[in-house]
Parts: sequence; C-alpha cells; structure tokens
Amino acid sequence: MLRRRSLGAQLTTVLIGTATLSVLVLAVGVFVLLQNALQQRAEGQLAAVRDDRVAALEVTLDDIGSITAAIAADPGVVTAFADLTTSWATLGPDLTASERALLASFLAEDVEELPTAVGVSRPDPAAMVAGSPAGRRAQELYLAGNPNPPGERAMLDDAADGSGWSRAHATHHPFLRSLLDTTIGSDLLFVSADRFEVVYSVAKHADLGTGLRDGPWRDTGLAVAATQLTQLAAGDTALVDATFHLPAGAAPTMFFASTVRAGSQVLGAVVLQVPIEGLTGFVTADGGWDLLGLGETGQVVVIGGDGTLRTEPRGWREDPDDWLARLSATGPEGAEEADVIAATGSPILVESVENEAVRAAADGEDVVVTGVDPLGEPSLTAARRVDATGLDWVLVAEQARSETSASFGRLLSSLALLAALLPLIALVGVLVSRSLTRPHEPVIEASASLAAGNVDIDLPDLGANELGDLARQLEGVAEEIRERRRTIAEEDRRIEELLGAVVPPRLMERVRAGDRAHADVLETATVVVVTVVGLPETTSMGEDVVLACADRVARSLERAALEHGLERATVGSDQEQFLAGYGRPGARAMEAARFGVAVPGLVRAVGRDVGLTVDARVGMAAGEVGAGLLGTSQLAFTIWGGPAARAATLDSLAAPGEVLADATVAAELTGSDGWRLEQGEVVGLAAEPVEAWVVTAVVDATAPSPATEAEDPTTGVCGHGPEADRP
Repeated sequence: MLRRRSLGAQLTTVLIGTATLSVLVLAVGVFVLLQNALQQRAEGQLAAVRDDRVAALEVTLDDIGSITAAIAADPGVVTAFADLTTSWATLGPDLTASERALLASFLAEDVEELPTAVGVSRPDPAAMVAGSPAGRRAQELYLAGNPNPPGERAMLDDAADGSGWSRAHATHHPFLRSLLDTTIGSDLLFVSADRFEVVYSVAKHADLGTGLRDGPWRDTGLAVAATQLTQLAAGDTALVDATFHLPAGAAPTMFFASTVRAGSQVLGAVVLQVPIEGLTGFVTADGGWDLLGLGETGQVVVIGGDGTLRTEPRGWREDPDDWLARLSATGPEGAEEADVIAATGSPILVESVENEAVRAAADGEDVVVTGVDPLGEPSLTAARRVDATGLDWVLVAEQARSETSASFGRLLSSLALLAALLPLIALVGVLVSRSLTRPHEPVIEASASLAAGNVDIDLPDLGANELGDLARQLEGVAEEIRERRRTIAEEDRRIEELLGAVVPPRLMERVRAGDRAHADVLETATVVVVTVVGLPETTSMGEDVVLACADRVARSLERAALEHGLERATVGSDQEQFLAGYGRPGARAMEAARFGVAVPGLVRAVGRDVGLTVDARVGMAAGEVGAGLLGTSQLAFTIWGGPAARAATLDSLAAPGEVLADATVAAELTGSDGWRLEQGEVVGLAAEPVEAWVVTAVVDATAPSPATEAEDPTTGVCGHGPEADRP
C-alpha cells in the first residue's frame, strides 16, 4: 500500500518548487538585464572619457593659439620685430666660398636624417645654407660660431660682430627668450613679410636666415604656417598639423602663427614651434589612467588626418620594447612600422591606425563600437572628431574587451554562487526582509499624518539609504508646508495692514470676503479731522524722508486713536479723519475730545524727535453721519453728513495747535470737569452756520506718551534730528 504524503509536505514541495522556478527565471532575467547594463555602463564611461579629453584638447589648442596671438600683439614683441627686421641687412659681409663650405658641413652634421620610410628627406647640405648674405652671416655667427651646445644656443645674446642686427638681438633676445619659457613651445621665430625670411629665432636652429618661399624648408609646416600671414586678421592664429621638422632635431612639431602689425601695416609673422609630444600629457592627464577610469588597459590617443598617431599610446609610454615587439607581431606592416618607430624614437607620425571608429569619427560621427586596437587586441572604442581649425584629428578612447568583460565574468560567478546558496539565501532573505520592512512603519504613519494636514511629524534617522532619503524628503515636505503656512500668515497680516490703511477694522472681514459696495445707516458719531502742518516740501528735503516722517506721524495718530476708542476713517498725506462712537451708543464726544486735545502735543513730540517743527490743527463735530465702501476696482472708505463737513470746516479754521468743536460737542463737554470752552466765531456754510468752540483740557493727562512711538524700531527718526541712532 502506497504511503500518502501529507498536505503539509505537498504544500512545502509546491512552495519550494515555485520559489526555485521563480528564482531561476529571475536569475535569467537579471543576467540579461545586467549584461546589457554592464555593456551600456562600459560604453557610457568610455564615451564620457572621450568627450572629456576632446574638450581638454580643444581648450589646450585654443589656449596655445591665444598665447601666440597675444605674443604677436605684445608691444615689446612688435618693437623687437621691427628692430630685428629693419637691421637684418646690416649683417655682413657675405661669406666667402670657403666659409660657405664650412657652414654647409656644419649644417650637415647639425640636421639629422630620418629613415627613408618616413618620407622626409634631408636637403643637400649646400642647399641648407641661407640664400641671402644676411641669412648666411646669421647662420655663421649664431649657429656655427655659437659657443654653446645645440640645446643651449639660445643663451648667446650677442655675437659681438658689431652689426646693427646683433645689437638689436642683444637688446631684445633676453626678453624673447624669457617669453618663450612661459609657453610649451620649443622655439619662437620671426618671419618678415617683405623677404619671407626667418629673421630671428630663439632656439637658433638651421632654419634661421632661410627663405620660406624657395629655401630648403619651403615644404615644412613652418613655411605653411608663415604663408598664411597675409590671410590672417589681427588677433587670429593659423594652426598647422604636426610634421617631422628636421631643423628642430627631426621632432614631430606643430606650428602656430599670428601676424605682427604696426598699426595697419603687417610686419610679418610670429611663429610658435610646439613639439607635439607635449600634447600627450594634456590628452592623457599625465598618465592618470585610473583617474580617467580607464583601468589597466584603457588609453587615449589622437589620430591625424593621415591616419597616423599624434600622441603616444599607453603601451609605448609604459614599456616601449614590449610595445615594439607586439607591433612587430601583427604582420609585415607592423614590423616595418616598428623599425621606423625604433629609429625615430616615437610612434607619433609613424604608426597608422585605421578602423571603423576612426573612419566614422572622421566623418563627424560620435561613435562607440567594438573592434580591435592597433596591436590586434579586441577592444571597446569610442571616437570623436576634434573641433580645431586646420586639423583633421580624431580622438580615440579605447579599453580592452577583456577588462570591460571582467564585470560580466564576476556576474556569472555571483549567479552561480546564488544558485548554490539558494536555500540559505531564502532564509536570510525572509529575515532580512522582515528587518527591512520594520522601519517602514514610522514612514507610513508620518505620510498618513501629513496627508491629514498635521505637519508636526518626527521621524527617526533611518540611515543613509533610500528609506532614510524618503524620511528626510517627508520632513522636507512638512517643513515646506509649514513655511508656506507661515508665508500665507505673513501675507494675511500684510493684507490686513494694507486694508487697515483705508478700511476700519470692523469692515475688514467684509472687504476680504469680496464685499465692494457697503454702506452703513446713519448713526450718531463724532467726526475728528486732523491736519498736520509744518511738513516741508519734498523739493526742499528728500521725498523719502518727508514721506517716512509723515508715515510715522500717521501711525502715532492711529495708535492714539485706538487708545481713546476711536477708529480711523480716512488717511491722506497730511490730513486724517477719525470717528468716535460709530457703531456704538452715543456720539462719544468726550472720547473724541480727549483724543483731539492730545493730538497737537503728540505731533509736536514726534516733530522734536525728527528735528522738524510740525504741529496739528483739529476740528470736531457730532451728529448723524453715514459711512461706507465705494468703488469696485479701486476701493475707498468715506463718511458723509453734516458732522463730516462741519469738522472739516472747523479744522480749516483752527490755528496750529488749536482744537475747534461744534456746538453739539461743546454741549456734551459743558459741565464736565477738566474742560475749558471758549466760544469763537460763527462760520456760515451753504446749509447751516457752524459755531466754533475752542476746546482746551485743564489737565492734559489723557494724551498718550509720544515715547510710545519713539520706541517703535521700525520708525527710527526718519534720518533727522539728534536721536537718529536711538534704537
């Protein structure tokens, strides 16, 4: 009889099988995705190195061109050029036949020969002798007769032949030599515009004194650079690609040329001779391969329009012998190139590089492809054209496929280990998942609290991970909401301040709710009109100062009105209206009188603080008044009725410091202690006459202290008076 398996065992088998199948499917999917990701990462990193090095090279070439143009425009260089050019004919006398022969022998030893395969042959020694008498004498004095070894010929300042050119040379050569030392150039040459001769050079090579139209170096990069002087605008620089320049030790050399001008006249060209070997350091970050992210096999090289190298490859710089051996092993052409490289001492201008990436980049494409390097090794190559006028260069960043695939191999090992440790990983995964999900709870609670509008959340530090980042972002959101609430509250406060300037407080909520047409019924109230007198015109004092002082007086009056139970109705630059008793039983004439008699003293106190002589006159009238909001697009609060007109009339009649009241106010004050009333004249209005009563407080104890305003840090003293610095 077959033994039946328990349901638990069956369930365990199903779960384990499902988990195993899921892990295998996941592993295959991860394998494919990571393989593509690693490939894209390698390509992206190599493309980034390529773009960075292209930018560095373009900046370097542009800087060298700018330096050359700056040298050509330097006043000292222009003076030196003019002196050396005009005195060129003073070199002499011409060499004898025997002296020419000796000079030819010297130049034959001075100028190196290159292997025939290079394609650059040395001219006949007799042809290397300069074509002009002055040129030959310069070669005899400063080359053959120079007491210093070839690399130090620049140290000779004066050949002491007594010629005008040698005197000019002695004057300007030290400056020009020091100027060259500030560049990466190996020589600085002057080419005259009229004779097209090299009339000066710092380093004193065999090209000194020679003509560049028909002389021995007419086919060199130096001649090509100099011939462009008639095409160059002021400040422009001509750039010539590297060639083997025999006078400069047969080194691969670039030339930068810029015109020298005296006003609009072109005197000639300054040519900066730059050994291209020095560019290798700029392109490779001085061999900082790890810094560039190129690992153990990566390199960056520049390839010219002729398909040969313009910078030295990494393998050559690290182990030249091994590089030559590996190049020779690539085939007959590689062996021939290796022999030439061994003879010239550098693969620059010798080793050819031609592949799909170089061809595509030369056509203007930015490419990243898989191919082979010059030594036949599989590599990942990124190439891009260098944007430099006069050059057809391509920069190539490449790395061996064995190194870019190393991460792929490590991935396979990791997946195999994962399969072997699947049971343990499953158990550990359960435990780890529980430990990882536990910290989510405070984040979830904080999110719910934030969604409910509670911004006072407090999250623990969940570490430098995504969960910690999420917690910090939630706290940042909460802080932003708090800040916005503070901003809204501040804006609300500012709106209330602005409305308070034109609307009584009791109407503020109705205005903010959108009510633009509101009028109260007639009520009994006392209208107080205050006019500030003595404020200077803005033409005699700064407008900002006058306005600031007027504002301080207005705020002081508003504070005093509130203390006496009045509300401000309208405000102007020098006149304000206040209401007492509006919306309350009675006219409140007593409160209005206390406020009115306090006003002149308050205004004078503020004036003393600011160093101004100001005062106030006051008019008061009681009775039935109406008040309301007028306008829709432009809001205004106004009051009307007989008391408003009478108060305005009394204010206009009052003298500075005087308080006038109508008969209604006077009647309410009559019989009250502390007041003295004097009847004045009767003023006629269109509707009714107005009795004017002069109101004086027997004991002026009801006025608010002017020090209250002085203590306001926002008012200062308006920039005037002896108390201007009082806090």
